Amino acid sequence: MDRLNPVARKEKPVTCPFCDDAVPRPVVIPQRPEATGGRCSCGAVFISDVTGKGGGQAVVDGLALLCDNDVDRGMGLSAGVDYEVKKLGYRPQTHAAEPHMPGHGAFGRPKLWFFRLLS
Repeated sequence: MDRLNPVARKEKPVTCPFCDDAVPRPVVIPQRPEATGGRCSCGAVFISDVTGKGGGQAVVDGLALLCDNDVDRGMGLSAGVDYEVKKLGYRPQTHAAEPHMPGHGAFGRPKLWFFRLLS
């Protein structure tokens, strides 16, 4: 069995938690070169946190990406009112979803943070 092949391990491919479409691997975001992430076809954006310890930075980067790199506008948004956020456990080596995440013991495990505007 190939440990890097998600099909061989029967891992779940990464899908957007808002629309369930497959999402591409995270790439460096040109407007924010310190961040990796991408966009879903439904308009949601996602940020990769490979250390599992950068949630605060992931939120800043995600909101900036959601607002076309306008950090001030992004930081003025309110969770649950202007946008919603969801996170998934992530296996970056295979670009697969981690089945037992989030929850207790998730600190320090790679995650993908997804954001979408509510209106």
